[in-house]
Amino acid sequence: TVIIVMQRVELSSLPLAHCTLITDTTLVHAATFMPSLTSADLRRSAVTGLGLSAFAKACPHLTSLDVSGCHGVTDFAVTRVSMLCKGLLSLRLANCTRLGDDSADAIT
Repeated sequence: TVIIVMQRVELSSLPLAHCTLITDTTLVHAATFMPSLTSADLRRSAVTGLGLSAFAKACPHLTSLDVSGCHGVTDFAVTRVSMLCKGLLSLRLANCTRLGDDSADAIT
């Protein structure tokens, strides 16, 4: 099932865990219409660091974000998320294989 968002919606949560067809393009497109998001579960999606950075810019009110198992997530993206989403309380990064010490520095 494909859902194309074409108008603003007042969602606070975006549960897309294990949706392997969610890419940077679809995530960023959807995020531009959902600026009030506070929670996103993107576990094991195809989102990369580039998409995650743009997503954080479009959704600065995130308090909870799970990108566990997203192998394209990078240190740069985690740094951007921490800078853009000032109210972030929970960030799950388990099994994000491209992360190093820079991510740890950004979130501490």
